[in-house]
Amino acid sequence: MKAMLSLLLAIGLASTSLGQQTVLVDDFDDGLLDPMWTLTLENATAWSYTESADPAGTLLEVTDVQPINSGSSCFVKLDSALSQPVNQQFNFEIDGIELENASGDRGTTNFVLLDEQGGGIVAFSAQYDNRWFANIGGTFFFGGADSFPSGSDVRIIRDATNLVTVTMNGHILASEMAPGSVGTVRFFYNNSAHTSCPDFAVDRIQLTDLNPPLSLSASALVSGSPGSLTTSYGTPMGMVGFAYSVSGAGNTSVNAGACGTITAGILNPVVLGLVQADGNGTAIFAGDVPPGLSGLNIWFQALDLSSCELTNVVATQIQ
Repeated sequence: MKAMLSLLLAIGLASTSLGQQTVLVDDFDDGLLDPMWTLTLENATAWSYTESADPAGTLLEVTDVQPINSGSSCFVKLDSALSQPVNQQFNFEIDGIELENASGDRGTTNFVLLDEQGGGIVAFSAQYDNRWFANIGGTFFFGGADSFPSGSDVRIIRDATNLVTVTMNGHILASEMAPGSVGTVRFFYNNSAHTSCPDFAVDRIQLTDLNPPLSLSASALVSGSPGSLTTSYGTPMGMVGFAYSVSGAGNTSVNAGACGTITAGILNPVVLGLVQADGNGTAIFAGDVPPGLSGLNIWFQALDLSSCELTNVVATQIQ
């Protein structure tokens, strides 16, 4: 019996946004395990895997898991640590995951989001006898035998209040609060009853930030040559203010008009100008760097005048 799982996981508001940023993606289609995954075997000494194209999509197939102690649980864990932990106010979507226990009974395949300390925030498991299991912020929910039909679509959505709701084929299975900053994505298989560890498989996995923070980047700045500053993930068609400092980074109270008093991250900021963002929320301030400034250290920051959100501070030196 094969238990198939199509899982869509969103943390934050389940809505479409023009500003999206892929945090993690693996199609399992190039024949090599991506180095972003860290493998851990428990009660097992070896494993084999293949990455291949499948009629229903690409597939990572794990086989020949060799247990150390027969009758004890064996685990194959794949972890991907995020380069920067994701705070609860951001929205995420796991796209097009299919998990299957390729040899049938009494296996469990799991998808988990862990916090920065390794504690579970949200977990969903496809279990033997077509059961399902969810752990939301430490509260457990179960479905009985045959409660998880083959090919089911599961969504786990966390809204702005940290309320997590699990749905299957459009019906609510569970709902509970689950705060936390996401630091690691994990999927793993475990077998708890057999003398050998059955095979399992997983399809494409993608983690997308649907509401990334406003960010600022700078091109290489050369004295007497064109240069540019770019903000991403701002308000579509909104106005963005750009500023610079030659005094350094540091908190500065600034009267920002309709945004009121804000705390900028640069000292003695000087306004460069205003630019209207495009339909994707991207704004570009471009111009010629004045001559005679080679070697000058300079700091930049921008402000979205619609959301009143400040960007990161960019420090650079004019060449």
